[in-house]
Amino acid sequence: MKPPLRPSLVLLLSLTCTASLLRAQTAADYLDRGNTKGAQGDPAGAIADYGRAIALDPDSAVAYYDRGSAREATGDADGAIADYDHAIALDPKFAKAFSNRGLVKGANGDDDGAIADFDRAIALDPNYANAFYNRGRAKKSKGDLDGAIADYDRALALNPKLAPAFNNRGTAKEAKGDHEGAIADYDRALALGPASASLFVNRGTARESKGDLAGALDDFNRAVALDPASVSAYRKRAETERLMGDEAKAGADDAMVAKLAGRKK
Repeated sequence: MKPPLRPSLVLLLSLTCTASLLRAQTAADYLDRGNTKGAQGDPAGAIADYGRAIALDPDSAVAYYDRGSAREATGDADGAIADYDHAIALDPKFAKAFSNRGLVKGANGDDDGAIADFDRAIALDPNYANAFYNRGRAKKSKGDLDGAIADYDRALALNPKLAPAFNNRGTAKEAKGDHEGAIADYDRALALGPASASLFVNRGTARESKGDLAGALDDFNRAVALDPASVSAYRKRAETERLMGDEAKAGADDAMVAKLAGRKK
């Protein structure tokens, strides 16, 4: 009896390559589906799809990075950091993975760990505006106002339309007593948009500090109009009204502060 025919080496190689291609395509499909679910506000569904992509392609740094982002969105800080760790182990030049890991660390009170990650991201990509911005936030959290302002300066030099950097630089300047500089930064942030209640509260606070009570009151009015549930807006408006001698309106705003604070308990 003749021995059974065996496929040729060429055929085996062809089949192996085809299987690998199909596997890569399938992993990519799961990545795409996970991205779609994440964009639609379904991070749990995205996590499941990224997990399938990782099972098919365990060497995909992007899949771990994307799953880390989705886990971060669900509040799973430990899971997010673990995924960013995997992404970085697979691709040590993944600047965004360092930056995102830094964000999670900073949000959990590890400012030093966050700064170290932002340092790595910036070393890998010196034009990474968001990494400078986020490092500035971590430095401000540690009380390093000058270091924070320097990072905001660099972020804005790279991206002059980064409105949050103007806002945060304004708060750092205000903390240093530079009310005029703070107001100028808040003006730029408002010009870039979108306007927010907290931004008007910030500018109103700086205006009040420099004695512009009318301007401050106008900003607090705008803040309340944008967010009628803003405790800080009512509190600051009451403070300004009291300084202007309008005790009746100040008392009414005090009552709103108490009411809103009671709702949040």
